[in-house]
Amino acid sequence: SKFYVANRDDHTVSVVNIKNFKEEKILKTGKRPFAVALSPDNKFLYVANVKSSDVSVFNTKDYKKIKTIKVGKSPYAIAFDQEGTKAFVTNQHENTISVIDTINKKNIKTLAIGEYPEGINFYTKTKEILIVNWFDSEVVVLNSLNFDIKKRIMVGEGPRGFGNFIGPNLIQN
Repeated sequence: SKFYVANRDDHTVSVVNIKNFKEEKILKTGKRPFAVALSPDNKFLYVANVKSSDVSVFNTKDYKKIKTIKVGKSPYAIAFDQEGTKAFVTNQHENTISVIDTINKKNIKTLAIGEYPEGINFYTKTKEILIVNWFDSEVVVLNSLNFDIKKRIMVGEGPRGFGNFIGPNLIQN
């Protein structure tokens, strides 16, 4: 097994072996990598590059970069739908999210979502995307099928939501 570390200032991602905790490979990304996310089938590694405003996609079999996908300005976080056919990327300085078709590896839609979106997660039970908007102090609940905003939930000042922020009892079907 491996884990992945974004090295922002080196414009790389380290591939680390979890058994011996040694760096095995260094992957060249776009400028200022931030978010690192494995596709649900673990076959692809997606890296959001804040300064180059794109997502690098690597095959995890040989770690070759297979695609660079342009997204909005300052991509920060990545989440996948349950099937792994779509990836959702927050674009902080554009106030949008990008929807990536993971089969064809291309950006298919950009949606205005709120001010400074950062954290994003997929809620499997209801097929909704949860987006944390830092400057709006809210969480946006988005329908993943038609991309309609279902609701905006006001939360405390300066909210952040990184990683898997949906509780385990909600994730299970």
